[in-house]
Amino acid sequence: AEGLLSIAGGKLASFRIMAEEAVDLVVKLMGKKQACTTHLEPLPGGSEVPSYQDLSEEFSVPTHVVERMIFRHGQRAREILKAGLSRSDGYMVICTCESVMRCEIDYVIEHEFVRAPADIIRRTRLGWGPCQGLECAHPAARIFTEHFPSWTINQAYTQLRNELWSEQKYTLQGTSYQHAVIQHSLDLYH
Repeated sequence: AEGLLSIAGGKLASFRIMAEEAVDLVVKLMGKKQACTTHLEPLPGGSEVPSYQDLSEEFSVPTHVVERMIFRHGQRAREILKAGLSRSDGYMVICTCESVMRCEIDYVIEHEFVRAPADIIRRTRLGWGPCQGLECAHPAARIFTEHFPSWTINQAYTQLRNELWSEQKYTLQGTSYQHAVIQHSLDLYH
């Protein structure tokens, strides 16, 4: 249709550039002369980069855990760590491979539109380390069901493990693939 513009694809790393180009084109087609300013606005959590050493000392959390949290959430790391104070297990590391704490999982569920267990993976990288979720998927599923009681722990766990498996299965070959298929099957149905 005449005048219809579409934008498709892209990744998180390029969405602002794509949006800027699309808006610039629309503005040009409308005959306006206005410079785009989107690239001047910081992303949420990006207006300040807190010191991981300071936050580590303030909240008594290991520096490597805080450093990763700042990398993922920027200045919101302070808010996440403050929320962790409200629970006795708030600073429990759920995913040791990716240093994901309980308070971060709670935060992404409450503030980042998590609606399914697999969304936790996308927001935190939970389960992307060497264990591929064998150690952390069950505790994460339990936390998810505390927020979404209509899900059972088994349903949440199965979705987490299937999501992690879907990311892994295409990179394996030969006997590595066969062993992983057996492990995945045993893990889900044991």
